[in-house]
Amino acid sequence: MNYYDKYGQLIQSYQTNPEGGYNRLSTAYNFTGQPIYRQTWHKKTAGSTAITLNEQFDYDHAGRPTYVRHGYNTTTLTIVAQYTYDEIGRMVKKELHNGYQDIDHSYNIRGWLTQLNDPTATVSNDKLFALQLFYDTDMTTTLTGGAQYNGNINGAMWRLSTDSKKGYNYSYDGLNRLTAGDYGTYSGSWATTTAYDLGSVAYDYNGNITSLNRKNSGGSNRENLSYTYTGNQLGSVSGTYNGSSASGSFTYDGNGNAVSDGLRGLTTIGYFDELNIPKQYYKDASNKVDYTYDASGLKWGKTATISGTAATTLYYGPFIYVGGSLNKVLTSEGYYDPATSLYHYYLKDHLGDTRITLHYSGTTAVVDQEVEYYPFGSLFADNNLDKNTYLYNGKELNNEFFENYDYGARFYDPELGRWHTVDPHAENYYSWSPYHYAANNPVSVTDPTGMDWYEDEKGNTMWQKGSAEVEGYKNIGTTYTQNIGDGVSIKFDQNEPVEMTEKVLETGDFSSQMKADGSGKKDGDEGNCFNQSGKMVEKSGTQSLGGDANGIKDSKSGVDYLNTQVDQGKSARVQVDRTGDGNGDHWVAISSRTTNLKTQEVTKFGFFDPGASQKGKGTNNSFNVGTDNSMTGKPTYNQNYNYRVVQVRKNKN
Repeated sequence: MNYYDKYGQLIQSYQTNPEGGYNRLSTAYNFTGQPIYRQTWHKKTAGSTAITLNEQFDYDHAGRPTYVRHGYNTTTLTIVAQYTYDEIGRMVKKELHNGYQDIDHSYNIRGWLTQLNDPTATVSNDKLFALQLFYDTDMTTTLTGGAQYNGNINGAMWRLSTDSKKGYNYSYDGLNRLTAGDYGTYSGSWATTTAYDLGSVAYDYNGNITSLNRKNSGGSNRENLSYTYTGNQLGSVSGTYNGSSASGSFTYDGNGNAVSDGLRGLTTIGYFDELNIPKQYYKDASNKVDYTYDASGLKWGKTATISGTAATTLYYGPFIYVGGSLNKVLTSEGYYDPATSLYHYYLKDHLGDTRITLHYSGTTAVVDQEVEYYPFGSLFADNNLDKNTYLYNGKELNNEFFENYDYGARFYDPELGRWHTVDPHAENYYSWSPYHYAANNPVSVTDPTGMDWYEDEKGNTMWQKGSAEVEGYKNIGTTYTQNIGDGVSIKFDQNEPVEMTEKVLETGDFSSQMKADGSGKKDGDEGNCFNQSGKMVEKSGTQSLGGDANGIKDSKSGVDYLNTQVDQGKSARVQVDRTGDGNGDHWVAISSRTTNLKTQEVTKFGFFDPGASQKGKGTNNSFNVGTDNSMTGKPTYNQNYNYRVVQVRKNKN
């Protein structure tokens, strides 16, 4: 159940769980519509003691997140994250746990991430993880690989909580598909070794993996596999698997879901109705994993039965229960442990992979877990998985029978490097197998797959099927607007671009003719809408002309003129009829243009209205462009007005 305010903002949601308990989430917003405070009331059952989570969010002048604070059953909040940006809006530092842990971000001239801290610097308590990425320069010539000039990462060097440095050099084919990863260690110079190599990967024309070689810690084959297919569906896998000789066949249902996995001895894989998400992995009655969901596909629980012993995990929003007891509460940067009253934090790489999990004893960082991955996401080794299972891409690992990551809409198999269910939007990618992972370039690309857009605390976005909660992200709906620079933004509906908006005025350019307290107009020229709209036009680098002789009253000619001005990044002053008598009685300034990307027709012109006393309402307005080129719209500050453009005033140049 959801409740909204008069602006359409979700202010409270209420969700019950299968045990009769509930989560009640209340949110307060600032005047620009960003959440500034969130409170969650949680009960596991109707008779349970309520748990309260309090979260506070701060933003800078540009609306970028600066602080995230969190409290468990307390209003004394811990700063779980703090963000700092450079002059062009890139995040240059993230600080965790009241500023005790730093992650410095560095970029090249193209804006590509090059470092998370400096792996060549000596490890320190406040900078436990470091990563360096190489693109068009060689990381080393000792390892196989070379500089890439198309954006592919040619090398990655990292350091965990010791000064031991490690890395991969990567090789690609002509389609940018990863073909090998040569692993090495660094101590003053690079040393090659066959340990942990991704020896080779080969593909068919559709991007299905046909063979894969992966080395273990001793340099022997951990996997040396051959794949066969019927169409794009996996028929069999044979060779060395987990260090031993193995083979197995796979079968599929009519929806393209794998329903058996002979390689892992799974006789049945069941799915949840039409959503095609797994509900059971079954070997026999004593060895199986069962999942439960609500009608929308939101996961409620998991029961893993191994050798006849069952263990149940419940997922009630951020509250994770294991064996009936609250085990952890997920946060944007890790989790809170209610048993110890400690916050645990994830240090992640450029793909969102958790590399270190830590907590603090006073001001000293204590490492709980360190994780390293092969390309495609398989683990080097199981490192303290009792501490944390949110690992590759930040997704939850299910490792009862094999490494299996829950992405919400589908489960991903990093051992084989592919999905076992069809991409829900496979029709958009005819040239690719619907089971491929991340365009077979898992070094640079993540593949969250799905239908809703999500945004993390850095402003990064992803598209994922369904509307289930995603750890580290907030759901921002089926539509999403991405700013691509120079005042241009693209609106997506699901994963399709549908609109482009080009801004010629920024919010800071707004000028009002009204007093800030709303008591009336300002004195003199400051209270004149013609003058104030002219001031705003000047902010775009031009000057609006006076005199009716410079007015364009034909609607088509007016729209054409506005298009020529927006093309040059300029605003224009327009006169509107507010009362419906056909006479112009108010002036506003054009602020943007919106174009339908499918029809290439201009559908809207945004405008700044000096008649509003508040900037938020004065800058959030638009005219709809009709088929007859008429321009009409309602101002945000007074919905009783129906604006109709009667004149477009020309600019001086």
